[in-house]
Amino acid sequence: MYGVDEEPTAEVVLTLAKHLEGVWSRAHVQWSQADTYYNRTYDVWPQTGVAKNRSFYRPSTPTNIIDHAVDNQLAIMPRFHREPVGRDKDTEERSGKIENWLVAAFTEMSLLEPSLIWKQVGKFLTLYGYASVKGPLLVKPHMPVRRSGEQAPEFDLRMERYEDDKNSIIPFRLSAIHPAQILLPPLDMRPTWGIEHTNMYAYDIEALVARKRGKRAPAGTFAYDKEQPFRVHQVTQYWSVEWHSVVVEGELLYNERNAWGYIPFTHGYAGYGMETTDSDAFDPAELAVGMLNSSMDSIKAQAQARSAQQNALILAAYRKRATRNEPVEMAEQLAQSDILHYEPGDMWWEEIPNLPNSIFQTDLLVDQDIEHGTYARNLAGQPTPGVTTVGQEAMQRTSANRKFISTMVQMDRMATIVASNLLRLLTINDETITVHGISLSPKDIAGDYNIQAQFKAVDPILALQARELGLRERAVGAKSLARYWREDSELEDVAGERKELMKERIRQHPAYINAAGIEIAKEMGLDALVDELMAAQPPDRDPGSNGPLRQPISPDAPVLPGQPRVKIPPQGV
Repeated sequence: MYGVDEEPTAEVVLTLAKHLEGVWSRAHVQWSQADTYYNRTYDVWPQTGVAKNRSFYRPSTPTNIIDHAVDNQLAIMPRFHREPVGRDKDTEERSGKIENWLVAAFTEMSLLEPSLIWKQVGKFLTLYGYASVKGPLLVKPHMPVRRSGEQAPEFDLRMERYEDDKNSIIPFRLSAIHPAQILLPPLDMRPTWGIEHTNMYAYDIEALVARKRGKRAPAGTFAYDKEQPFRVHQVTQYWSVEWHSVVVEGELLYNERNAWGYIPFTHGYAGYGMETTDSDAFDPAELAVGMLNSSMDSIKAQAQARSAQQNALILAAYRKRATRNEPVEMAEQLAQSDILHYEPGDMWWEEIPNLPNSIFQTDLLVDQDIEHGTYARNLAGQPTPGVTTVGQEAMQRTSANRKFISTMVQMDRMATIVASNLLRLLTINDETITVHGISLSPKDIAGDYNIQAQFKAVDPILALQARELGLRERAVGAKSLARYWREDSELEDVAGERKELMKERIRQHPAYINAAGIEIAKEMGLDALVDELMAAQPPDRDPGSNGPLRQPISPDAPVLPGQPRVKIPPQGV
């Protein structure tokens, strides 16, 4: 029907979209159901018969499960590691600069979105069992074109704003788009084509056409009504490694070549589902299973139990009066005064049946069932009964955290793909990009897009445990300092920390102290002390001598009288 190298038509794009819509249809229904639990809009009672009129109470349990999982277990920003190629100093420094630049770029791209990108990705993975990321995209500010009759000062001002935006705003974009908007081949974990469904204002579509018109003639036309600039239109975008196509309400707006070499989408599964044995064909709904799916019946049972308890409490606290007299007359008396006139036996309070203790025990069993199906309460900051020591708490939390291993691995993989594509995109853009004071050029990348992203666990007890274990391994020589920093500490800038540590050691060297002392003495006008310190400098070591090096770090750095000489360790130790 269609070859990947062929220029797509509107019919081809819509056919591919319809195919993927069918593939993902059951998963979308599943996610809509998960939405009702997270937003607490699910039906507590069956919407048939007398049950539909019962009072109900929906606890915040499903919302708290998802939010606590994301807030307490999943990091919102990855760390990066780029293995230096070779052992020369420049290669190591470039790797460190790339790592720091990626942290800054990811932070900046996240700040340009309505919500924190990777926090939203973690929420999608936890709630739906699936998440997708759009980007990185290259979005550069558009150079202004002089309007008809526009005066020079006005145009110069717009040009100045353009230059400011170009130099101050990062030209890359990344977003955690809702997975229902993105349709990707479900088993291709590095997809080469995909569909995006969005709604756009007529004004934005017209602006898009205007920008493309100067580079490539649109394949179709868009009837823009100036009287309805905010009319919403359905837009379908097709991406492949060769093409990018935009279809507006069934008509092809334009095609353009994809110069990036990748499609700006990646996706992943949380690992809570699995393919069933009797499946005739693969269904992504079997893999895209959220954390709440196995506990939905228990959550509904909890809501029903809490609803019954709340209703019993209300009936007990606000009992109704019963009477043999005319109810309307009694109501009128109550409206006028709290005093009622009635004969003994004419009125009584409604009798409330005693609730058995078993109803509360059932409630506890349901709570336990929900906890077993999701994660232990200690991960949400609640104490675990019977746990009294830090070691016991750490063991409990380690066991509970296994629930999130697959999710974090998927986030690592997705962020790694995004970071690699971001380096590729910077190279294609062929410009030096500065973010938070860190400048990166294609020369720094040198065509090597290998990078590793990792989201560190945010559990404070497990983080402390990891640091202590790392320090013990470091003490016995089983782990290097760089590896400890990278794997066990909260440190992000390893290369920078290594440099600062070396600076600190240099500042402790007598030669540095002496040099600093001379400068301070000069500032204080203590010429006599300066002369004394300068005269006290020892001579250099004689050539061929086996004695210790008498030359300080700097040839001009003197040694203070009486200061012990410290042998400088060989570089690299």
